This record gives sequence, structure tokens and C-alpha cells, in this order.
Amino acid sequence: MRRALPFLAIALGLGLLGQPAASDPRDSFRRAIAATDRKDWAEAATLLRQALREQAEDTGEPVKIYGVRFVPYLPHLYLGLALEGLGDCPGALAEWEASERQGKMQRTAQLRLLREGRERCRAAARAPARVPAEGTAKAAPAEPPPASPPPAAAAPQDREGTLAEAKPQPVPPRNPEEAVGEPPAALPSPGSGPSQELRTAARALWNADYPAVIRLLGTSRPADRQSRATTHLLLAAARYGLYLRGGEGDAALLRAAAESVRECRRADPRLRPPARWFSPRFVEFFAATR
Repeated sequence: MRRALPFLAIALGLGLLGQPAASDPRDSFRRAIAATDRKDWAEAATLLRQALREQAEDTGEPVKIYGVRFVPYLPHLYLGLALEGLGDCPGALAEWEASERQGKMQRTAQLRLLREGRERCRAAARAPARVPAEGTAKAAPAEPPPASPPPAAAAPQDREGTLAEAKPQPVPPRNPEEAVGEPPAALPSPGSGPSQELRTAARALWNADYPAVIRLLGTSRPADRQSRATTHLLLAAARYGLYLRGGEGDAALLRAAAESVRECRRADPRLRPPARWFSPRFVEFFAATR
């Protein structure tokens, strides 16, 4: 059974934030990305149109989808992908043109999605129509490549970006579906719980302020094994979060995240990131790192 440190639960629980307003376009956009992940193109298109009614422009603002995954607010771009999935290439091309005209997506890794989607639609228009043989299923529309994260401070790009040399990006409000439950009624007595530094770093991680986690813990050298393991777990999650936010292009940051995982294991080989508090991608990364 996977083991999670009791005091880590307390530290993470301290960071719970309020829920976003029901009319927040980021909520519609967040659910649309989830529908896109499921290849539910009709649901994604409905939700993206709703997001556009609430915020009609592609702002490029990072929207937290879950855990350490962020996607820039580009509803026209993703509506184009949904329409392509529904077989409506003319509609998709119109949405991509609108997204390109607004100019926000050119600074994101999602520009590749637009170019590749446009090429697929143009190739489909050039291809001669083919009548499928009787009883043969019609081919499903091409699946758009997985979404990349939004740019951030000077850390990697995208939802978990380059390390924090540029201006810090605003942290999107927490998705209520990600809540880890209520914090405990009482904290452990002094000496038995996490240090104030770990509590502060855990709150920063929960708020997706990854540069703050690295500033707080990057030079920390806890004496006890449990605090050392937790320190490196939080550092690994923060560094991996910045790697994703930066568009998954910073190999040095990815290596640093992997080394933090190894340091965590050296301090406590049994410790694993609880899926209740960490994103699926980070849990997979942690398990795959040797």
C-alpha cells in the first residue's frame, strides 16, 4: 500500500482555496478541455461556445485544469479542434483564423496545434472523396495532438513553465473538483508536525506557485529523514510543474525534477505522491523515474 506522510496531508490541506464563480469562463473552458481529452467533441464544442459567450477573446491566460496541468485560455483554437473532430473543417478553419487574428496564441506552444490542424483540414479538402465499401465503418476524424501548457514566469513554458525569472503569472483559482478535503481540525504538537517552511511550501504548491516552492526549499537540508523526503517530493512536483508550464521543452528542468524524485526515494524508498493530492501526470512521472 502506498505510504503518505501524515504531516504532508496536513500541509497540503492548509492550501485549500475558494471555488470559482459559476459564471467564470475558465470553468467552462476547464470542462471543455476535459471533454476534449475524452474525445467528446460535441460536449467540448458546446462548452467552448459557452466559454466564448462569457469571454469572447483568446486571452492566453493560464487556466488550471488539474494538479500541475495548465492550458492557456484559447477557446477559439480548441473550438476549432472540436469542430475538426466533428468533421466540420470549414468551421474549424474559421475558428483558427479568429484565434490567429487575436494574436495571443502565437506566444504559446498551442500554435503547433493550429498549424497541424489547419494542414489536416487542407489535406482532407485536397483528397478525392472516397465512398467506403458497404459495411465498412467510416474513419473517425483525426485526433488533435495533446494540448500543451501555457507559458509562465521564466520557467519552462506552458502550464508549468520556465523557472521564475520573468514576471510571475497570475495563479488561476482552484478547481473545486480537485479539492483534497477539509484540513484537519488540529495540527500536531510542536516537533511532531511539518516545519513552517514545509507548510508554506505545501501551500505554494497547492496554489501552483512553483517558483515559490523552489525558493523556499531549493537550499533546504532537513536533518530528519521524513522532512527530507517531503522536501524533495514537493521540489520534484514544483519542478515538474514548471517543466509542463513551459511547454515541456526545458530538459534541464526535467532532469532537476527527476533528481528530486531520486533524492526523495533515497530519504524514504516507500514514499509515493498520493494521487489524492498530486496530478496524474506527476504521479506517473514519479513512478517512471529511476
